[in-house]
Amino acid sequence: MRKLAVLSIFALLVWSCEKEEVKIPAADQVEGRYTMNSFITSSNSLTLPYTLEGSTLSARALITKITETTVDYNVISTVESGNITQSSPELIKGVTVVEIGDNTFQINGSSGEKLAVITGNSIEAFFTVSGQPVSYKGTKDL
Repeated sequence: MRKLAVLSIFALLVWSCEKEEVKIPAADQVEGRYTMNSFITSSNSLTLPYTLEGSTLSARALITKITETTVDYNVISTVESGNITQSSPELIKGVTVVEIGDNTFQINGSSGEKLAVITGNSIEAFFTVSGQPVSYKGTKDL
């Protein structure tokens, strides 16, 4: 009986000393700058930066935390040709970040549409160009 009491006390001590795992908010986990390394269409995949006839396409994404579950999401496509640089930012303010799996997050637009999926340090950003689905893939700048 005494062994049972000692074992019970020991078990209670171990159980009471366990620390809960701190959950980092979704926005904190996805916040940062991402450099895109590919552009993907239904029929083609280009490695970025991509150069054709003296013009170079590159892209990056910037995700800025607003609250624990909302971010500003900005994807910037840049075309450089000689001394001319044209950037096309696509800033979407106050979009929602949700955890959809282990270390995997989805950024949703105001209508619930999937804008991006982030797994670890990798991102895939989704768009429609001329009615066709396309995406950029990239990695977080560390």
